[in-house]
Amino acid sequence: MVNNNIFNSVTKRLEFYLIKKNNFKLTGQNYDLILFIPLNSVYDSSKYSLIISSKLLNKLNQKTMIEELLFDLSKNLSREEYLSINRINIIHSNSSFVKNMNFTISQRERLFKLNDFSIGEENISTAYLIKSLVLDKLIQGNTVTMEVLPDKKNPYIFEPSRINAGIKRIDKNFNVIYYTVRGLKTIFPRDRNSDKFSEQLKKESEKYLISEGYLSHISLQKISKIL
Repeated sequence: MVNNNIFNSVTKRLEFYLIKKNNFKLTGQNYDLILFIPLNSVYDSSKYSLIISSKLLNKLNQKTMIEELLFDLSKNLSREEYLSINRINIIHSNSSFVKNMNFTISQRERLFKLNDFSIGEENISTAYLIKSLVLDKLIQGNTVTMEVLPDKKNPYIFEPSRINAGIKRIDKNFNVIYYTVRGLKTIFPRDRNSDKFSEQLKKESEKYLISEGYLSHISLQKISKIL
């Protein structure tokens, strides 16, 4: 049986890694490919080869990146999740494999199971294509709807909740700082006719804006999707 928790946990750590490599700038940098290939495609597999690709990683040293990723996964995943990754391969985003894969599967969905398919000269019996539904829309200045994972401490809430937000920045602890609906309406009115109050609020500190409900923050770990 496929363990979706492994895919979700590893993908989330990959999101953290790419943001860090982009110096915490929210510019929409994303992975061009996240592909899990079971080592044993005949029976249920608990180990995968992970293939990733991103334009942001093209010019970086592969050996160093793989070492960094493996260290990060070892520190932040459960033992079962970490041991499920047998190896990591990083390929150039301009490779025919990546381009053909994105051309063939262009939908913005989280998970695709692929059976007996060929991409260029590559023949793969089974694989799982994962797409980050966070990074492509986590852009400074974007007004978005964030889908947030339910609080594990609350046994009565099972479904994700949604937050309307204006993305401001992300800090070094991977907390997304965002304008609340109140903040968007007050500081950035739709008619664009800012008054003295809204102009004054733009000059206030984040601490003050958070205390007054104009700004808030949420851990990247809790964001499952940006709509």
